[in-house]
Amino acid sequence: MKKILVALAIAVVASSASALDGNHNMTTQAGISGTNGTCLYCHAAHLWTSVAAFNGVAPLWNRNDVGALTVYTSSTVSSGIVPGPNSRTCLSCHDGVSSIGAVLNGQLATDPILAQNLGAVAGSTSTVVGLDLRDDHPVGVLYVEGSYYNATTLPLPQGRVECSSCHEPHATTGNTKFLRLARATLCQSCHNK
Repeated sequence: MKKILVALAIAVVASSASALDGNHNMTTQAGISGTNGTCLYCHAAHLWTSVAAFNGVAPLWNRNDVGALTVYTSSTVSSGIVPGPNSRTCLSCHDGVSSIGAVLNGQLATDPILAQNLGAVAGSTSTVVGLDLRDDHPVGVLYVEGSYYNATTLPLPQGRVECSSCHEPHATTGNTKFLRLARATLCQSCHNK
């Protein structure tokens, strides 16, 4: 049991280390040196109360759910389009409404300078998706391999296209959009037209 816990701790540190230098490191984005609290903008160890808002799927999520969304509609999509917990976790910051410093566990934005710096990051137009998702790539769409879609190696949480299908939030490849594949090949990894 002890070996398993040690291996798990090493895996967590290794996977989170990639986020320490990326654009999702709000400590750096807010102009603060060091990595104290880097992961806390999104995650909080042992914080189970907020996970219920995301149907138990969110990874120890430290933020509130975004609430009502206006989703993409199409006459060609037969199943309901419902953004899942995976996309809702992303939108808990990228909705353009929530404060990046508004965490459930911890008080990261109580310092007025920190709050101002985080506000500038949140106000960047490249980070705001909004609550009206009709003008964005659909998320929460059931992925059915067939005439329009290829077999794909991209992740499909609960069999649906979600934000993390195309984006890896912990990536530090210098890719500001956190894309899983090069922009030129990303669309064709799912779409065959």
